[in-house]
Amino acid sequence: MKPSAPSSAAPIRPIRSIHDCAAVSTVFGMSDLADALRKSARLAKISINCCLVASIAVANTLAELCERIGADWSEIAPALKLDRRIGPDAYLAPGLGIAGGNLEPRNLATVPAFGGHPGTEAGVVAAWLRNSRYRRDWPLRQLREKVLGGADPVIGILGVTYKENTHSIKNSPAVALIKALTGCR
Repeated sequence: MKPSAPSSAAPIRPIRSIHDCAAVSTVFGMSDLADALRKSARLAKISINCCLVASIAVANTLAELCERIGADWSEIAPALKLDRRIGPDAYLAPGLGIAGGNLEPRNLATVPAFGGHPGTEAGVVAAWLRNSRYRRDWPLRQLREKVLGGADPVIGILGVTYKENTHSIKNSPAVALIKALTGCR
């Protein structure tokens, strides 16, 4: 006859994530495994963000090229989504680069730090970050080119959060624009 578990024992639940595996490994004294699993979970999150950033950089670069040659990005993006290697849910909307939250300062900044290890190279992420900053400054370039050249215009900024339906202005392109426009009315 099997002994029954005491009534105060926590219910057994299935392991559903890398974090669960790390917790179980720690309980059983396998701290090296737990540490490796935590690092894998962190790198998985960073990897997802890198793929997102690559999609954003491609969309922004090609949308700008479309503007220069007279093509229409909104006609090209749907064709990309038909390719099963890219897919219908690919992020292909051009915008102001990587904005808001911790994506750029925390997650992406980690990758070049890892790239400093021998045998690694993470220059592509540094290029994404440069590209993102270039995209973030697009409104300022447009204002300088089309509005700020002569007269003393009054400029209003509507919507300073980095995306709709959020209250956060952390790393918002609008905040960067406002800072750059210091001195304008």
